[in-house]
Amino acid sequence: MQFTYLLASALAASVSAATFKNFVDKSCQKWNGDYVPITAAQQEEIVAQRFPSEPSTPEASYFFDPETKIICPSNSDDTYKWVVIPPWQEAPEGFSGGGGAIAVVYYNETDTYSACLYLASLQATGYAGFCN
Repeated sequence: MQFTYLLASALAASVSAATFKNFVDKSCQKWNGDYVPITAAQQEEIVAQRFPSEPSTPEASYFFDPETKIICPSNSDDTYKWVVIPPWQEAPEGFSGGGGAIAVVYYNETDTYSACLYLASLQATGYAGFCN
């Protein structure tokens, strides 16, 4: 019990030490078209927990369009990660949609996470979902 408390305290300390930029309250569609609101604070918690285990994508400087590069310039590794937001990716068994994530650049030198792009889940119709 005490270990769980210490682990939760350490995680909370690491979240509070990091800086988060460009995270905003957002509603994105999950597979069935329903919009699921997630606050900026909730996104920050999810990103802090999931970011280390998500795979890095190279060449952020090539992927992001000029407008996105203004809010998310490349980091020293020129990488970003798609961080899955579970409530947006939630789907029934057997549905292999995808999406429901945020593209995040992490700047190691300043311990800063920057939200770059929001991606809603693929819809049951096969079309992309929306965020607002």
